[in-house]
Amino acid sequence: MAPTFRIPTENEWYKAAYYSPNYGGSGVGGTFDQSGNVYQWNDLDGTAGSFRGLRGGGWIYFSNFVSSSDRYSYDPSFGYNAVGFRLASPV
Repeated sequence: MAPTFRIPTENEWYKAAYYSPNYGGSGVGGTFDQSGNVYQWNDLDGTAGSFRGLRGGGWIYFSNFVSSSDRYSYDPSFGYNAVGFRLASPV
């Protein structure tokens, strides 16, 4: 069976950006470059047809917008050269 990939939920995106085994977790730490590269799509609540979230900040903006805490929501048809995505899959 081929692996299943999807856009992460906002909670999954946040955990990947901020996870630290030093704060009671276990396993490997968070991912790198989740801020400053491009805004990344996330699935706000898993509801089909709903708005999607953008997190992470894009290189095209001023430094105060380049943060993992920067957060917006848009229609999934929105596109821009500073918007990208990460994929999630079951472990």
